[in-house]
Amino acid sequence: MLTIMEWLALLPWLLMMAVLTGVGAPIAASLFGALPRKGAAFALPTALIPVAILVFWIGQITFGPHTVVLAVLLVGGLALLATRRGASPDWRAVAAMYGVFLVGFAIMVLFRSANPSITPAGGEQFLHFGLVNALERAPSLPPEDFWYAGEPLKYYYGTQMQVTSFSMLSGTPIRYGFNLGIATFYGVLVVVAYGLVGGIVAARGYSRRFGGAMGALFVAIAGPATTPIRLLTPYLPDGIRRAGVAPAAPPPRVTSGESSPGAAYDSDDSPERRGAGEPESGVDREWLPAPIRDRIRAADVHGRRFRRVADREAPLEA
Repeated sequence: MLTIMEWLALLPWLLMMAVLTGVGAPIAASLFGALPRKGAAFALPTALIPVAILVFWIGQITFGPHTVVLAVLLVGGLALLATRRGASPDWRAVAAMYGVFLVGFAIMVLFRSANPSITPAGGEQFLHFGLVNALERAPSLPPEDFWYAGEPLKYYYGTQMQVTSFSMLSGTPIRYGFNLGIATFYGVLVVVAYGLVGGIVAARGYSRRFGGAMGALFVAIAGPATTPIRLLTPYLPDGIRRAGVAPAAPPPRVTSGESSPGAAYDSDDSPERRGAGEPESGVDREWLPAPIRDRIRAADVHGRRFRRVADREAPLEA
């Protein structure tokens, strides 16, 4: 359970995002002036993207809070230039779109607050949290590889660099900034989907608010629900599967034959599919949902390829 002091970490973070939204609004109005409300929904990402690019390039020389501040000032100069060239944001719309961002941000903050820790069940959370911490300590980019001390990181780290930059700019400790960064990207997804779909619907004479709400719903809420739904499909009642959600799944069937990691876990176990001389599949995996089945097929392809290369290699001499 988070304490009140931990919840207070939201205030400087949201203030920083409000400032970045204001910085990006003139640039968005200049780039998306033909869109409804002068592209107000794109104000925040219009600031975040050039800031990230500038931090990356300046960071090759020196990286730290001063790098992030310099990048924001340079983007602020672009906003001032856009204003002098006639860009005039709809500030009321910009404020409203920041409110939409807050809705998405709050959804993810509440979701992460239920279990804000870094856990093995979180997939690549350890990797991402390690990258964020390595970036916080880096004097320049790329940061040191936290798996290989003394060696530069040879992996993509743009998202983690942005999270570190947000934490530095707002003065938020990384242990909080990690989850707040996730909420920020989700909030940006919500507001961009709302603005883009709302603009398309409004251009056809329908309600912009309703269209934007449906866009945010299907992109940011229904979209992420695809994976759990597909994983649960084999366990749904037969009537639902026959109605078109998925074909009825037979129970798993194990047959005789080799079931080693190199064997093909695929119902299509023809010699043409396996390759000449390879063993038949030991397990019928067709009952699995498609995402898992595809992963197994990909693993089999790489496993067979590796085994064939290994078989061609001469044995090591003693």
